[in-house]
Amino acid sequence: MRGRGGRSSASRRQSRRPPGVLIGLPGTGRSHRAAERAGKDPRDLEGVVVGPSPRGLAPRATKVSLPRSASCAHPTSASWLEPARSDALDTNLARYLRSGHLRETLNVLRLPVSLSAFLRGRQGREAPLEFLPGISHVRPATPSEWDEAWRHCEYATYFHSREWADIWQVYSEGRLRSRPRFISFRDGATALLPLMMRKTHKNLIRTYVSSPAGTFGGWISRERLSPAHARLLAAYLLHRCGNIHWRVNPYDELLRGVDVGPHEQDCTHALDLSAGFDTLAAEWASNHAAAMRNVRRARDAGVSIRRATSIEEWRRYYQVYEASLRRWGDRAHQRYKSELFLDMARRHSSHVRLWLAVYRGVIVAGALCLYAKRHVAYWHGAALEEYFQFRPVNLLMFEIARDACSGGYSWFDLGPSAGLEGVIRFKRSLGARELSCPYVKIESPYKRYVSQWDDRARYYTSRLSEGSPFIALRRRLFRR
Repeated sequence: MRGRGGRSSASRRQSRRPPGVLIGLPGTGRSHRAAERAGKDPRDLEGVVVGPSPRGLAPRATKVSLPRSASCAHPTSASWLEPARSDALDTNLARYLRSGHLRETLNVLRLPVSLSAFLRGRQGREAPLEFLPGISHVRPATPSEWDEAWRHCEYATYFHSREWADIWQVYSEGRLRSRPRFISFRDGATALLPLMMRKTHKNLIRTYVSSPAGTFGGWISRERLSPAHARLLAAYLLHRCGNIHWRVNPYDELLRGVDVGPHEQDCTHALDLSAGFDTLAAEWASNHAAAMRNVRRARDAGVSIRRATSIEEWRRYYQVYEASLRRWGDRAHQRYKSELFLDMARRHSSHVRLWLAVYRGVIVAGALCLYAKRHVAYWHGAALEEYFQFRPVNLLMFEIARDACSGGYSWFDLGPSAGLEGVIRFKRSLGARELSCPYVKIESPYKRYVSQWDDRARYYTSRLSEGSPFIALRRRLFRR
């Protein structure tokens, strides 16, 4: 049937078809039709990738070497890609998609879609679980399962704990919500993924955060996992969570041989406490004499170290932090409200300790440390500039390390330095080791597209008055 302009309804439907990537596999009608358009015998083709022409009207076909034993299922569940068939993926096709050959094929063809977007879809949809044949079941984790895995995991940090997630759920007023996953493998092993989820832009976009505030994330387990388990868990995070932010845990040795995909290289510095405090003190005396001199200077000046025991001391520490923020100015990467620290204080957790450096009754510096089974993290610190001459921070680090050694901890982590050379030099002066902790940030094309328009709207409305209707419209359309 023809309509206006002499074009058939089928032709109009074809012209309205959104551009995308279609894969035709042996045994499907699509592969035969694509072969005919390419002028090839369908029996000679192992696989055909069908993509749009420059105007998106007529399909084009290009040969791709797929294994003949692969099934005819389409390798994604996203509805914007038209499926060749709805069969489940078999092991051979899943192995092919994980091998990296598909990424090379898409790069050679220069198709308008990346491998991650192809697997997750335009709106961050999840790839089917059949991509990970070693995983038998995934379900929401219970609070008791989360606590049990965290208590027994050798490489867990405080940032993997349910307590840390609860703190940020309260601080974000529910914008961040816990979504932990309990993963069972076919060989009987289990693991837990501490995840949080944030919905933005009027709940149109979901972003998973492996651990909030850019801290160490990834999985934990009370069992001893293998490199194969680590590869499956990394693939789950990268291909099943859509938009994901994940800082790799440097204390999980299995991750050293796992490809985490595109990432931003970063590192943390940590003191190895496994040999005991006497060995650490001897190391400072022989190789880091300046650090020991600063410790003695602080002691001679009358600086003392103690733990905060009251809410009032936490409030006084926050005043020191506010003074530090004024000194840092635009160099401060994060600015936390007092509610965050007061909530941590009111929990009276044995895993949260605020250490204070006191000079003549005045709190001149502080360090907020978070404790796990074998790991101590120096997460937050501040100091008053007028007391720098007494070196209170050096004495703080010395006494925290002593306390951690007496508690049987193996690592004292000083945290990433955000590229600040002065901070890096200070950590190196203490003899801290550099540990790689890449930051993985995967976002779907849909999220990038919406965020781009949000940034443009912010730019064009930045000079308008607060009561402008255009500002209200932007907030309604791009509410974060």
